Amino acid sequence: MEKHTKIKTILVAVDFTEKTDSAAILAVHMARRHNARVILFHNVMNFFIIDRTGRQMIGEDTVNKHYVEAEKSLELIKNSLQQSYSDIVFLKSIGTDTITNSINKIVEEESVNIVITGTSGKQGLRELILGSSSYQILKGVNCSVLMMPENCKQYKFEKILVPVRVLEKLNEKLEISKLIAEKNKGFISLFGISGDENFTTIRRAFIKIRESLKGSETEHYASFTVSNDKAVEISKAS
Repeated sequence: MEKHTKIKTILVAVDFTEKTDSAAILAVHMARRHNARVILFHNVMNFFIIDRTGRQMIGEDTVNKHYVEAEKSLELIKNSLQQSYSDIVFLKSIGTDTITNSINKIVEEESVNIVITGTSGKQGLRELILGSSSYQILKGVNCSVLMMPENCKQYKFEKILVPVRVLEKLNEKLEISKLIAEKNKGFISLFGISGDENFTTIRRAFIKIRESLKGSETEHYASFTVSNDKAVEISKAS
């Protein structure tokens, strides 16, 4: 697993709504702290119908029109941000596949370190809108994802909650959390949580992470709880 050493490229998923504004401004603040560039991304889906003759595109002219409109709108956003934040490099990109496939292609081609997406869901893990584009990005993108609630104005990360509840990419999560904490002079709260299943494995991973933090310069606090309702406990801890 490749360890995070720097955040050099940030991708922002843009859908031209208010939640995009918060995500873009967050990307700007992060780009300045990490000396990173920002890719503004929008996805235009091609729609198809399957019939006896094979796959046929529906409304090709309409799709092309949407693509041109999106390109113009994205260029306006890019120019506006560039004028306000001349010290940051802004790029733009438009995808035409599924949103996760399109983003993953850019992640690979441009070595994207983190994707930021806005969400209009409530600020609780249970209230994430299943099936929304932000949730698809969270579940399907091949790099770290940061979800920014709509109308949120917090652009600095002084307190970072790192849940230890699954083992998948746990070290990667810790490394990027330490990077963000370092750039924000932040504090990491390591929160281990396990239900009846895999208790020993999760507890062992939590202790290992806790010990690694003790040997670093990152300020931190560690706690562990037992519960089968992980989403509620993480929300409470947050």
